[in-house]
Amino acid sequence: MKALRIVSLLIVLLMPALLLAGNVEDAKKEYRKANDWLEKGETEEALKAYTRAIKLNPKLADAYYARGRLYAKTFKQHEKAFQDYNQALKHNKKHVGALRARANVYFYKKDYDNALKDYTTALRHDRTNHYLHTQVGRIHMQQGDTRKAMREFEKAIKGWSNAPDPHYYIGMIWLQDGRDNRAMKELSIAIDLNPKHGSAYNERGKLRLKNGDYDEAIKDFAQAKNHLSSAGEPLFNRANAYMNIKEYQKAVRDYTGAIRLEYETAELYFNRSIAKCYLGKFEEALPDAKKAEEMDPKDLRFKRLRFNVNLKVQQIRKKREAETKKPKDDANPDDKKDDSDDSPL
Repeated sequence: MKALRIVSLLIVLLMPALLLAGNVEDAKKEYRKANDWLEKGETEEALKAYTRAIKLNPKLADAYYARGRLYAKTFKQHEKAFQDYNQALKHNKKHVGALRARANVYFYKKDYDNALKDYTTALRHDRTNHYLHTQVGRIHMQQGDTRKAMREFEKAIKGWSNAPDPHYYIGMIWLQDGRDNRAMKELSIAIDLNPKHGSAYNERGKLRLKNGDYDEAIKDFAQAKNHLSSAGEPLFNRANAYMNIKEYQKAVRDYTGAIRLEYETAELYFNRSIAKCYLGKFEEALPDAKKAEEMDPKDLRFKRLRFNVNLKVQQIRKKREAETKKPKDDANPDDKKDDSDDSPL
């Protein structure tokens, strides 16, 4: 009888541990199911399974991390994702994925100090990770320390020689320093490693535009437009290239396209106004000239353009009024337009 009581007591004492062990195994099964759902593209089912895994084992860091990524990438619920990354790190401080993911959130919130802490901690456990080195380099760039940034980008390339982004950012540093040849080399390497690197095409195109290589610049801006999520800036840049080769109709088309994509600057309206003037469309050019001046009233170029276009429009309207009143026979056939001046105004 005494032996039975002892056995009963042991069962009572061991029961929580046995239940916990069962929950842990069930949690792992749910976690694996969630991964399978995710591979099939069933994101709602995956989310439910990750949640069940967490309920079964509230200390399962991988489940928190995976659910956080799902919240962020698929459902765009970034605050929930951030909370899950925190929970993952609460239960596993060395979880490189969660450190990296939380650091990315900090980075895009421009909280560079906290981002740097998480990236640096992650690097202690994954020293050759090219992405982590690249992100640390970007933070140093934001903080104005290009020497530290360059060292991190070089480490990233050492970690993975085919990584395009470190070359892109090294190119940006050379651009800031005015070393155009070195910048061109690095941007071209980034494009060779990733032929869909829209930002590298855009920056190389601007460099070619600066150097007067307009045809190649136009090609780069076309690639940038195709591969960037927002094509407003490359359209603006390509329009500027068209202006330089006097393709004013194409320039107007691209400036208009950029505006439709909500890329609006005073310089854009200023340039589009000039392009319309070269096409003889002064009345269409006037609203653009006014818009440029409204957006930046301190720039004297915009004031002068608005004044000159307005003057030209008044002249056109007066001439039109006079022609409607004047008999056709009074028209002078010898009146000729003076084309000696290349200026549209």
